[in-house]
Amino acid sequence: MKIKNNLHNTNYLLLGLFVVISIVIYYLNIQTIKSFRQEIRDQATFLVQKYTDIISSSDELDLDAKGLDFMHEVMLPSLKVPIILENYQGEKLVINIDIPYEKNTSKYDEYLDSEEKKMNHNEPLSIYYHTYDSDTSRVPLNSKKIYDLHYGDSKIIDQLVWLPYLEITFFIFFIFIAFSGFQLIRNDEKNLIYAGMARETAHQLGTPISSLMGWIKLLEEGDDKEKIIKYIGQDLDRLSIISDRFSKIGSIPQMKDIEITQLINNVCDYIKTRAPKSIEFTIVSNVKDENIKGDYTLLDWAFQNIIKNSVDAISSNNNGQILVTIDSLYDNYISIDVQDNGKGIPRKHKNNIFRPGFSSKKRGWGLGLSLTKRIIEEIHFGKIWLVHSNESKTIMRVLLKV
Repeated sequence: MKIKNNLHNTNYLLLGLFVVISIVIYYLNIQTIKSFRQEIRDQATFLVQKYTDIISSSDELDLDAKGLDFMHEVMLPSLKVPIILENYQGEKLVINIDIPYEKNTSKYDEYLDSEEKKMNHNEPLSIYYHTYDSDTSRVPLNSKKIYDLHYGDSKIIDQLVWLPYLEITFFIFFIFIAFSGFQLIRNDEKNLIYAGMARETAHQLGTPISSLMGWIKLLEEGDDKEKIIKYIGQDLDRLSIISDRFSKIGSIPQMKDIEITQLINNVCDYIKTRAPKSIEFTIVSNVKDENIKGDYTLLDWAFQNIIKNSVDAISSNNNGQILVTIDSLYDNYISIDVQDNGKGIPRKHKNNIFRPGFSSKKRGWGLGLSLTKRIIEEIHFGKIWLVHSNESKTIMRVLLKV
């Protein structure tokens, strides 16, 4: 059925949306992290060059050269990232790392090694001591690596690494809440439909069954058998129609050619016999021999529901009028307008009239128009909506494909 396909399509759409958003979030996060890391590397490269210049400014290698304290205590810490500066003698200088163990202990060394491994995604920068062939020449004659500068990520990058997972988790939670909400609404509507269907079935079956019980009573009393048998046949036909209607709601109907004007005439003729005599029925058909593909029993039921609502709206009106207009529209559609001069639909109820379980009648079950909408839109791929309603005129429009 179309409703089942729509649910599957919605699930696939939500899944696809989740995948796309997850990919976009992950990509943007990776690009942001790359941008931050490149910025830090550019700053570190600049400081490494300055460091090289300081230690190379002396004729002899001096790791205590003037300016190195400033580099160690001010410039390198300003990068705001964990740094391990390892010299050619294997000694390590730690910057921006708090180690909760005493120096020169095994736990200290293990902790330092683990911190260094965390920095492996950033290629170390090397600091060299250069010797030049003259004071004016800036072309190194010899170069000796003095330090390897290992550096990690800043705190903001550490936080950004986890951000996509948090966002995706939040999005999954949001989807779960939304899906649960939809499920609750659907289950609530299902319960209303089940209750309404049970009541509608009881109502539909009640009249012919009561009649049959009465006919049986009359047969037992020996009244006119031929006349009674005729009426029994009519009630049995009515039961057959009711059974056919409900069976087709839950199954795939057989679509056949239907002459729409004839169907509307039959529906109005049926309702006329049961409506107040003060109500005038008028049918205006501007189409000629137009057939639609559909299930006659279900469309008959749908238009009965629409026209019965019009009858209920004007039952207290001594000059009640119901006008059904049939027109051809563009793109091979037929429109059927059902207009009445009843009391109209209050503004606050207009958006709810097709919702299962909603009814403005004291004894209504809120099933008629919701079933009608399903028959028109989900089974016959048409459209039904309220065009206009006030205290003197209400128009309901149905579109069906030719």
